[in-house]
Amino acid sequence: MALKTEHFTTPIKLILPGIIVSLIGLTASNFIFNDPVKIKGRNSRTAWDNLLRYEKIYEDNTEELTCMYNQGFGTKYFKDMIHLQEMTLENIKKLGDDDDIDKLVASIINLRIDTYSQLKNITTKFIDSINYLGNLRYMEEDTAGINENIRIQTVLQRDYIEEKTHITLRDSSIIKRLGNELQKTYKAFANVKFTGPLYMPTDTIQQRAIGTWSEVTNEISKVFTFKKDSTGILNLNDVSHNFTWKFDETSKLKLKISFTDKFEPDWVFDLERCTDRLLQYKSNKTGEITLVACRMAEQ
Repeated sequence: MALKTEHFTTPIKLILPGIIVSLIGLTASNFIFNDPVKIKGRNSRTAWDNLLRYEKIYEDNTEELTCMYNQGFGTKYFKDMIHLQEMTLENIKKLGDDDDIDKLVASIINLRIDTYSQLKNITTKFIDSINYLGNLRYMEEDTAGINENIRIQTVLQRDYIEEKTHITLRDSSIIKRLGNELQKTYKAFANVKFTGPLYMPTDTIQQRAIGTWSEVTNEISKVFTFKKDSTGILNLNDVSHNFTWKFDETSKLKLKISFTDKFEPDWVFDLERCTDRLLQYKSNKTGEITLVACRMAEQ
């Protein structure tokens, strides 16, 4: 018996809707996994994360260099610092070459490129000036000339640190605004914090200052320990002196050390910055010169 058309009616009616549903599902899945907005969002977030990684590597290596030279901030130190800034600059430039990232992220990258370019410029200028002053020769009796040289070097160091801080932080507000716009468009940036505190909080510096720190100045080895119970020990060229310490109630980053053995009158440290590895401060013993001590492992 010949097959008639009606024999195919039920199967065709059952199969066609399934085919249509499958095609719709395939189209939807292609859109979900190949959504250009999501792809650009993921690529942009990756570029942002890599930018943070490069900057963290820069910070870590800066601290490592500082502790490696331990106050011996001569030509080699600054050449190494300039090299580190150059390499960071080149690595960040490569992030901005990606055409698949949002222009807002590219703008942030360009801001940071300018930052490291400026850091390199001021570091180069600073080392040239310090080298020139350091190579000047004076007669032993020319105390006025020697003191003036030291004063100029101190001013240069202060200005360099202030300018470096300004250059590093000056784009924080615009980066935050650009970041807010990115969060409106891409879910990938939902939990990103585009700025931290511009300056390290006072209580953070106070807490991190507790520990043991090493500093070498003019061939003199100095190790001081701040204990949680407000006592401490200074080891100066292998001779130990006990002290008590406290922060000033008004100027909360002014740390006073009182020697219990009357070794010397009170020392006063004006703390500027403290990380897990570095303590940056000024002392009433050295005036306006900024000193850096490196954290030592607890014995």
